[in-house]
Amino acid sequence: MVKDKAGCPAFDAATSAEILDKWRHTDGGPAKNLLAGWTPMAIVASVDVDAVNQGGPLLAVWAATTGAKGQVDRAGRPLTGNALLGQLRSDEEGDRWKEAYNAATPADGARFEAEIARGLAYYDSFDGRCGNQWLADAKASPARRYHRLAATLADDRLWVNSATGICTQMFAVELAALSDERALRSDCGGRTLTYDASNIYRSFLVNGTAAGVADGLTRDEYPPSNTIFPFLLAPEVPPS
Repeated sequence: MVKDKAGCPAFDAATSAEILDKWRHTDGGPAKNLLAGWTPMAIVASVDVDAVNQGGPLLAVWAATTGAKGQVDRAGRPLTGNALLGQLRSDEEGDRWKEAYNAATPADGARFEAEIARGLAYYDSFDGRCGNQWLADAKASPARRYHRLAATLADDRLWVNSATGICTQMFAVELAALSDERALRSDCGGRTLTYDASNIYRSFLVNGTAAGVADGLTRDEYPPSNTIFPFLLAPEVPPS
């Protein structure tokens, strides 16, 4: 596999088309929701914004799962740990990277930047073009091409603009701040239930936009709601 100096493989058009096509299928057939029929479990908390935005309207949110042996998982944005750590390493090495990442905090992000950048180089290649990934720096040295996005993702906090209730775009806060997307300055960003988070995330990594890379799934089993409790299931009906 031929790579450029930044580690981005040179895939021809046919190979790129095959990669993106396989993403839209399951075992060669139509895409399947492998979690179909599962019952989701969610902890929903209502927070008074005035109680948490004393330092300003921008909020950075992340959550962790802990057990008897300490922190075992964490999440802010989707996919970073599973998609970008340990690519093309042995299963054992990949697992070690993911376990270390899940046991860390956003403040430890710098430890993972180089490994994330390595994963970003592969994603950048999947459409057959190197350098068009979001925040890829064509003017930087090859070793620094993916540094901005790697540093952004390593700080795995979900950024929310609490000054607005308009929420239309995942990564809105980051796009407004890092790409000067002025139209998104009044968007809350965050990660609502109605964002197609996986496809948006992968599209930014592959082609630098919010669309174009899809997993073939177009809807949830039950349409979620951003406003009606319990959000992930049909609304509760009071007993008559």
